[in-house]
Amino acid sequence: MLPILNIVSLQKEIQKIQGGVSRSSIQTNYFDQNLLSSTFKVVKTSNSLVFVDKTSDASIGRLFYFFLGNSIDFDFDFDFDLVCDVLAKTPLNEQLINFFNINGFKAYAQLKKMSMINSPLDHQKEACDITIAKNKDISSLSILFEKNFDKFSERPPSIGEIESAIKNEEIYCKFDNFGNILGFYWNRNMKFLSELRYLFVINNCRGLGIGKELLSSYLFNTSKINRKQLWVLEDNPSAINLYMKYGYRFDGLVDYIFIRKNNQ
Repeated sequence: MLPILNIVSLQKEIQKIQGGVSRSSIQTNYFDQNLLSSTFKVVKTSNSLVFVDKTSDASIGRLFYFFLGNSIDFDFDFDFDLVCDVLAKTPLNEQLINFFNINGFKAYAQLKKMSMINSPLDHQKEACDITIAKNKDISSLSILFEKNFDKFSERPPSIGEIESAIKNEEIYCKFDNFGNILGFYWNRNMKFLSELRYLFVINNCRGLGIGKELLSSYLFNTSKINRKQLWVLEDNPSAINLYMKYGYRFDGLVDYIFIRKNNQ
């Protein structure tokens, strides 16, 4: 039975790994990310820590690790699917790959980070027919995410996350004359950075320029934020080409996604 820790106890365990050593000596995929749950299943040794972030309404757990030096000797089991991200600008080391192999993880996808500083003015346009999503759109958005987004690499959000994003005015939609969603974008703004989390157009409306309208609207609405970033699947050339036309460029950071399915 794995110990279950609350966030305070988890942070204390993380501090034990980090204490008295340089950051470069620690292998970790935890970069102060936003944890979704309040309790965490944990596997630990004296110099290593692995924990899983999973809410009750999620079908997949996110795995995070801290390894001091080259000691990667865990062997564990979970009764649900797991996804693990590794952000790097260089190829992954052999010890980490062995850790994934031993514990049943398989390489699944790669996301590449694209960044932009100061979006071109000719690609910024106010769009009157692209409006902030409302609570009435939650169900439609949830269905679109469920049917069109890969649960491991694109991670469709929960209804609670959609509700929170709408409350914070982070989702903008383009509708048809009957109120149906033709496409949307979801961005998260910080003080000096804006991240485009999702940009989506329904299948039968692709090729009509809606993606360009959405992206132009996003750039207009975030024109006062100089730095922008997004993640794109490396095997999605149409999205990559669109972003590059609007000024985005790869910055060298890759998100290697590994998954472990419980039914295998």
